[in-house]
Amino acid sequence: MLHEEAHHISYKYAYILRKVLNQILGLYSIDHMSINIQNPENEMIFFSSTPAHAYEICKAGFGSYDGIITPQNFINKSHYWWDDVNHLKFSDEINAIRKRKMKMHDGFVIHHEEDGHHILISCASRSKKNCSDIFTSNVNEIYQLGIDCYNELIDIYKIYSINHPPPRIQKIIKINPDLIKPHKEIII
Repeated sequence: MLHEEAHHISYKYAYILRKVLNQILGLYSIDHMSINIQNPENEMIFFSSTPAHAYEICKAGFGSYDGIITPQNFINKSHYWWDDVNHLKFSDEINAIRKRKMKMHDGFVIHHEEDGHHILISCASRSKKNCSDIFTSNVNEIYQLGIDCYNELIDIYKIYSINHPPPRIQKIIKINPDLIKPHKEIII
């Protein structure tokens, strides 16, 4: 479930988020980066370089149907492409926001679980060329950079996870790029 302030948090802390997430933007063709976190009470928040992304999806009423933040799509997975977890009923509407309005392509998520906190490192490109090979071959660098950003944002996250202090992540478990299935962008 979304935290009641989920789609406003990235606007509220825009200056800090820009400073932290801009370290990644432009690297590996990444034009959008979001650190989405579900705490042990199953409340989801977003720290996004593109706050309008979550805001537009939530404003349209699709926040609870967004496959990239749905627990059954990230539990027991280390990574996935946005297109592979589309909600069957609202896929066209959500993709219209992502791909037409926000111009995001090749969306990819890396999942990290630590002490009941699920950290989703979500990135996408605005490039017209297929960037999936770039994301795949640099998956562990993107993973580490995303975790570094999460660690820098812990003080803000604490405000929204009062009952469950967020863990500082020391180590990632590397993902074998050869196990990432090839991605072909769904064109709308």
